[in-house]
Amino acid sequence: MKIEGFTLLEVLVSMAIALILLSGVVLFFSNFYGKFNKKFSLNRKSSSLIYISEIISFDLMKAGYNYDDLTIDPVRWDILNKKLIIRFVDYDVTGCENKQWSEGDSACNCEITYFLQDNKLYRQVSIADTIQVGSLFPPDITVDDFNVSVSKPTVSFNIKCKYTGLEQEREFVISNVIICRNWNN
Repeated sequence: MKIEGFTLLEVLVSMAIALILLSGVVLFFSNFYGKFNKKFSLNRKSSSLIYISEIISFDLMKAGYNYDDLTIDPVRWDILNKKLIIRFVDYDVTGCENKQWSEGDSACNCEITYFLQDNKLYRQVSIADTIQVGSLFPPDITVDDFNVSVSKPTVSFNIKCKYTGLEQEREFVISNVIICRNWNN
């Protein structure tokens, strides 16, 4: 009686070949996933930069709304301290649509300050007797420079930043020009 089947040597050789092929497939997919993950991370950082530009632009578009203080402009750039100060009556707060800045209603009067500190750009919001401060960028993005140009009613800003999460650093520049349509005085 003859028993059919593979010899031990044939089984070992086929297992070695299968192991080599399987390790090649795993290596290929892990390399592909690593490149995909880096590209996805970079795209996510780029989209967060666009979002930050939109936040600053939106604040500037509100600048001067029902602002009737003739002694101080609703948008100021403190070049020495690298601070952008924006003032307006926050019409998003219920009951503030028709209020004036001079009425001194702390629930309606809003002051937003952007400032550069320790290579981070911060946004400080002062409204309703509260102050909220937060960094605009994630930890792996540093801000090298923050500049603003104010020429009533136009404000332009330029933020030079660096992303250090990849093998090499990447530099980005965020800039925009906004016309503050509420800036009347």
